[in-house]
Amino acid sequence: FQIVMPADEIYEASIDVTSTYDAVVSAKVFTKDWKNYGGNNGITVKDWLTVDVDKIELSPGNPGRVNFKVAPKEGMVGSLSGMLSFSVQREGESLNVMISVPVYLVIKGTEQPDVKLDNLKIFQSSTSAVGFDISLENFGNVHVRPQGMKMSILNKKKQLIQSVNLGDTVPVYTGSKRNYKTQFSSILPKGKYFAEIRLKSFDKEFVFL
Repeated sequence: FQIVMPADEIYEASIDVTSTYDAVVSAKVFTKDWKNYGGNNGITVKDWLTVDVDKIELSPGNPGRVNFKVAPKEGMVGSLSGMLSFSVQREGESLNVMISVPVYLVIKGTEQPDVKLDNLKIFQSSTSAVGFDISLENFGNVHVRPQGMKMSILNKKKQLIQSVNLGDTVPVYTGSKRNYKTQFSSILPKGKYFAEIRLKSFDKEFVFL
């Protein structure tokens, strides 16, 4: 879930949980802290994300529904992240099975996206096409999702030769770095080229050339 909303509103939704066990099991329901912008020091997930039950009974083929509420308070800024978690430990078993679903909250009107290209490695071999190994660093107050990031190779006149778009992937959290790799479709002959990277986050476009 990604929710963009002002601090004075409430968002309510639900999630259905299905068991793969062949018998009725009891699942604990709880929230966990995940990644918060540093400007939200002292704020925990319990301050803005709540669930309506702490346990549900799940029978084979019968999903259980959990309602949750997101209610950010005044003074929260940028992005906050939490987890909706479900755990099952059957009687007589030592294994505790847990799954979690991330909930990303962005406080509307406080977003300050700021991402930098930390490092770019370009590689090509005699048998494989050009590849990019990109490191992005997030200096802003919101997480950055690079899905759709366009990476292009330009000739010495800065005309497009080929490009590729990054598919679904994990975000770059505030105050952190993350690497992304991609492969182009063809091998380039020797020569001078430019690499261009375009990334859009919260209506702001970043271009690295």
